[in-house]
Amino acid sequence: MADAPGFEIFMPLPDSKWNEGVMLQKYGDTYSVISANTGQDGKNYMRWCFPQGKDREPIDKSIPWKIGLGNRLAAIGILRQMLEALEGQTKTRPAQQQGPPPLGANDEDIPF
Repeated sequence: MADAPGFEIFMPLPDSKWNEGVMLQKYGDTYSVISANTGQDGKNYMRWCFPQGKDREPIDKSIPWKIGLGNRLAAIGILRQMLEALEGQTKTRPAQQQGPPPLGANDEDIPF
């Protein structure tokens, strides 16, 4: 099954005075969570920022205020971990323990 070319889904934050929310966006093969809001015209707008350059000064070009989550499987895994943390089902695991075990992790099961 081929992935759709891209999409954006806006989820409003409850009780926001300024129509704030988050947007789940797919661009190419990368999923991102983006800070956004709904304008008075009913359209959803991404928030933009000027990140710091090497000299700690803002760069000249603005970019969307987003967090990249990787491809579909990586995004699902990260969002599940966030949900589990919010629900209190798991404690934060060290980075080396996140995700599936590396290939060859169960070498004792190899019959030779």
